[in-house]
Amino acid sequence: MFDVDPAYIAGIVFVIAVILAGRLAMTRLFDRAHARAHRQRARKDVRKDVASHHQPRFMVGPHAVATHPAGWQLGASSWYALAAGEPLDTFGYTDPQHSRAILAEAWAVRTRLDLYVQLLSLLVSGHRADFDAERAAWLALPPAGQRALAAGLHRDAKHSGTAAETELRLRRVRKDVRGARTIDFTAWDLVRTIMLARAGVGAGYLSEAEAVDIGWIASAGLRASYRDWACLYDHFARGRWYWEGVDGAGEAASDEHARQFLAVLNGPGGPLSVVPWDAPLRTSSYGFIGELGGAGVLPNLPLAPAQPWQSGLWEAVRSAAMNGPVQGR
Repeated sequence: MFDVDPAYIAGIVFVIAVILAGRLAMTRLFDRAHARAHRQRARKDVRKDVASHHQPRFMVGPHAVATHPAGWQLGASSWYALAAGEPLDTFGYTDPQHSRAILAEAWAVRTRLDLYVQLLSLLVSGHRADFDAERAAWLALPPAGQRALAAGLHRDAKHSGTAAETELRLRRVRKDVRGARTIDFTAWDLVRTIMLARAGVGAGYLSEAEAVDIGWIASAGLRASYRDWACLYDHFARGRWYWEGVDGAGEAASDEHARQFLAVLNGPGGPLSVVPWDAPLRTSSYGFIGELGGAGVLPNLPLAPAQPWQSGLWEAVRSAAMNGPVQGR
């Protein structure tokens, strides 16, 4: 047996530890550089796509947005008109085939009644009800409970996309990334409400008058929830980011998409620069609620609306429910 100097053994262990630590550090540096390159490439691709396919279009010109009877709605939903390549000064989308594809593929809307059901769902609760409840539940947990939940989601995320997205949302709420704890998701839901109404006109499911009438309900909710266009679109963009549930290159692409779109919408002649925030709004007739009642597909609403701007909606639903469905349907 040879006696080995403990200091010699310790020295060998130290050298091995240094080598392993160095390799780990190099791996992390490589991964970060690789991820950074992917993010830069994603941002570049988005800029190229926006320049090629998402430049503002007008049937008449920017001034027509400000003078349009539903100009406030055009401004509020201009993000989606730009994304769809539609004129920013025309309420109904102009491409019937694309409009029907938008509604069918993303919203499972293939009929007029389908569209009404989706519109009412967004006006009543949308994603905001689930996201608000989710955040409140997470924040009510003690730190140990949050850590345990995060660990479970991390484990499940290896084989579940839903768990991966939930884990990402939880992490963002716990660390309050981008003010995730205070995002008001009303913008995310109600901007999409007006977009669906506009696409519904393009698809032939609604007349423009019917769509605009529904849009005034969403407009009232947006006006009551935010102080100006900048505030509305700040919450919209962060709500979209929270909903998407992507990070890395996907997040970088989404962020660049938001920067590019908002630069157009707020730029010279952009809808948000020509439509006054305090432009007059009209009151909806809530006519579509009667049609839903006639078809017997009205939801059971809570006793009281979550927000004052929803009071007219609640009254219309209750009135239609009392009349009952149309016989023979």
